[in-house]
Amino acid sequence: MPSLKAENDRLLLQVAAQSKTQGWQYVKTGAVFQKQVCKGITLQFLPNFTYTSGGMIAVSQPRLYLRSRAFEAQARRIFGFATQGPFLLELGRASKSLAGLPEAYKDRFAEKRVQFLKVETTAFNSHKGYFENDELPFFIQGLLTYSDQFLTGYSRDTELDLLRAMPQAYSPDGPYGATRLGTVTPFALTQLLLGRSDVLLTLHGDSRCGIVPAEARLLATLEQSVGDIAALI
Repeated sequence: MPSLKAENDRLLLQVAAQSKTQGWQYVKTGAVFQKQVCKGITLQFLPNFTYTSGGMIAVSQPRLYLRSRAFEAQARRIFGFATQGPFLLELGRASKSLAGLPEAYKDRFAEKRVQFLKVETTAFNSHKGYFENDELPFFIQGLLTYSDQFLTGYSRDTELDLLRAMPQAYSPDGPYGATRLGTVTPFALTQLLLGRSDVLLTLHGDSRCGIVPAEARLLATLEQSVGDIAALI
């Protein structure tokens, strides 16, 4: 009998075939759905499964990345490691409040923590966030529908236009985020790429930002490289 992971890998390929007509390309290595938005900008959706209980339960912690080639190139140069960003949404944390999700999706997957297993039992049921794995395609399609609408209203002509259209003020619960860089540093680097040379001074003077020590160290490293960052404008 195929393992749960093998079954889910097969179901992801099924979704991939269906979503190809919507412009999504599926990369089997890493289980990533991606779409080219414009030159330099890519949307990436990751179901992000973790298998627990000896491979019998698949926990989904889905993520949506908006990846900018210019941002990632500068981040690698400044911090010395690869990252993804500058926008990262943890889709599982607030699925009921994400605008654009189909109502049928929100009604079915009301729990923030969604887990799949082969057979629904009394102890593991949908009211507790557990679902039979044959519901996985509906789950993924709902999130792909949301991902498609993430940039509604934003200019997609160029990388610069799209970055300009994103929020110009920092909020801890906003869309800014990047692997290993937290949230405030991706915001600051993005604004520097847009020519806002005063953004670090503004952040340090705003007590509402709540910059923690780890973020302060990243911002200090970024500050040392401000003179080497060529704005996209």
